[in-house]
Amino acid sequence: MRKPTNGIQVPFQLYLIWVEPAGDLFFSPEGICMIDEERHYRIYSEAARHNVLRAAALKYSIDELLNGVEFRGSIYRFEDLSNLREALSLRDASVAATLRALYEKHPQRFHFLGSSVYTM
Repeated sequence: MRKPTNGIQVPFQLYLIWVEPAGDLFFSPEGICMIDEERHYRIYSEAARHNVLRAAALKYSIDELLNGVEFRGSIYRFEDLSNLREALSLRDASVAATLRALYEKHPQRFHFLGSSVYTM
């Protein structure tokens, strides 16, 4: 999460995690990976998917994940959410406010955030 440093917020990157299960032809959004400036990772997803998404995120570099990687029989691909954050005027918002806004603006795309955005 964002940590104050002398009153200054530490920036973070958000990536939408797309997964194409083995034998499927379509990617579906399954989580968001937040990486702060200190390279700490945090995964926001449905509880059942958290561990495998985190394992994939930690095993590969961001560049590899942006291009897509095969992991445990499925393909995982990250999508940088910087442009969407900019379009929604969320560049300087906190992680919690950003995730809440993403869910409220696009509930079908970010369905996996439904149970957690209001408890942050």
